[in-house]
Amino acid sequence: MNKLVFLIFLLLISCGQTFNSNSGDAKFAITTCADPSNTTLFNATLVLADRCINCHTGYHDKWANYCTNNDWVNAGEVLPGNSAGSLLIKILKQNAGGTMPKNQPKIPDTEYQTLIQWIDGI
Repeated sequence: MNKLVFLIFLLLISCGQTFNSNSGDAKFAITTCADPSNTTLFNATLVLADRCINCHTGYHDKWANYCTNNDWVNAGEVLPGNSAGSLLIKILKQNAGGTMPKNQPKIPDTEYQTLIQWIDGI
């Protein structure tokens, strides 16, 4: 009987979880509203969701709702065709004075290049 109660308890506390937070598979639960046919934007938003948006609250909550290049440009986060001048890139640790991601190492170079290619291609 105790085992049954315990199993029911485990089942109830795990309901609604889309990933096993202890196994590191949370990255597979990342979602984006960007159109997958725009691969540069889509891939960039996956990087941002994984490395930026999931840690921020408040102001950065809006980032999860930026679904198009124009959303990012109109918000002043990126300058079309100018990754070096874009705030989003300037704040990363890869650049002098950049502090993001906070309390974490730099984002991997492949992910950094994904962001650069996206912005430069707008």
